[in-house]
Order: sequence, then structure tokens, then C-alpha cells
Amino acid sequence: KADLVYDPAKEAYAYTITLNNQEIGSDLWLFSRVTDRNINSTSVLLTPDTSAKTWYGKNATERSITFYSDSPTGLTYRLTAPRFDFEHWGNLSDETDPNITGLIVPPPP
Repeated sequence: KADLVYDPAKEAYAYTITLNNQEIGSDLWLFSRVTDRNINSTSVLLTPDTSAKTWYGKNATERSITFYSDSPTGLTYRLTAPRFDFEHWGNLSDETDPNITGLIVPPPP
């Protein structure tokens, strides 16, 4: 949840998340480590508490995401991005491989 504060330079309400400056062990810290270099591939879902118009911007250099609103509002957000090792893992695994452990999705009924 984010509470946006007015930014006169942008003439909008804003809240910035900088992924490089998160408290160790927090959800955003874990997200920043697991997604590593993939901020450009990050998907952002925003839900304002009011009927405010909302949007966001990403800054890959600073690894930050800024949420904006045209009026004062609280904002709920969800971030998703590829994992740091996504290139090594497809959507299917070899279930006969004894070295693969963890969740095995059952076949459809």
C-alpha cells in the first residue's frame, strides 16, 4: 500500500519505490533480489482507493518505480517480473529426472 504525496514538479501526486534501498528481509528487498536486472520487464498493477486516475513510470538506471495520481489517494500495487534465472527454466520440466525436486503439477482430472 502506498500513500501518494503531491509533487509540484510533476503536478501530480507521487510515491517512489527504489529497489536498491529496501530493508533487508522485507518483501520489496526479496523482490529486488529475485528479479535482479529485470525492472524493464516488471509488470505493475495499480488500484487506487478512490476514482483517481493513476499511472506509473520506471527508471532502470535507479531501479525505481514511481506511482502517480491526479488527486490525493491511497494506492494498492502488485509487481511481477521474471526471476533472475528465468532463462534456465522453461514452463515444462522433465518429471522423470530424479534431480528435479519440489512442486510437480498434477495432470488435469
